[in-house]
Amino acid sequence: MKNMPITERPPKDYLEQPLKDEYSQCYLPLPRHRRRIIFNLIKRIKFEDCVDVGCAQSYLLEAIAEKYGVRAHGCDILEEIVVENRKKFPHIEFSVLDIENDKWPYKQFDLVICSEVLEHIIEWRNALENLATMSKRYLLISVPGGKLRKTDTIVGHYRHYQGDELVTALREQGFKPVKMIRHGFPVHSFYKLLINWIMPENLYHSFHHQTQYSIVKKIIAHALYGLFFINYFFSSGNQLYILAERCD
Repeated sequence: MKNMPITERPPKDYLEQPLKDEYSQCYLPLPRHRRRIIFNLIKRIKFEDCVDVGCAQSYLLEAIAEKYGVRAHGCDILEEIVVENRKKFPHIEFSVLDIENDKWPYKQFDLVICSEVLEHIIEWRNALENLATMSKRYLLISVPGGKLRKTDTIVGHYRHYQGDELVTALREQGFKPVKMIRHGFPVHSFYKLLINWIMPENLYHSFHHQTQYSIVKKIIAHALYGLFFINYFFSSGNQLYILAERCD
């Protein structure tokens, strides 16, 4: 499966976002800590292959392939990002896929990861059904929770999740949650309030959609990354992670 047709596409601004967000994915605290948490969730499970659905710039997938030596696959709705990923990571198979309307047609994976994608999808239950069909054993999902704020709508969020609705939907698809993490309090929670209070659009575009980060921006990003470690002392927050296993 190289270039599957896309029947419906999200808004143009959201589709273009991953092409412009490479530096924010490298430096900003939330994407870096998200990858860290996902690594902690999968370090005790056994899997020989995996797919990252909605992979964008595949830093997570590249790190998993390197650390675990597994067969890695990635898919994204945006053909341009798939083309770029194939150039950067030739040892990983990438495909165009609209998870709301379709699934990987010829293969199941030991581990299916879908991180920060479902909030961008109108019919998220359709997407979850497709994700479940693609998984032989494990399904890992991360989504935002809490109030839908200005910065969330800027990046194309349709909804945020409480957690119970995802657990119920996973059980309906034959999966049982084996680990659930709530993360982000207090630093990320305060950070989110602050950036939505102080000119959210200006701040967003100042750190996203950049082809280069200045020294000052890098210092700010690294300082925030360090502060975000305070969140690990608490089991609360508006970032939700669920690792689920297929019921046999």
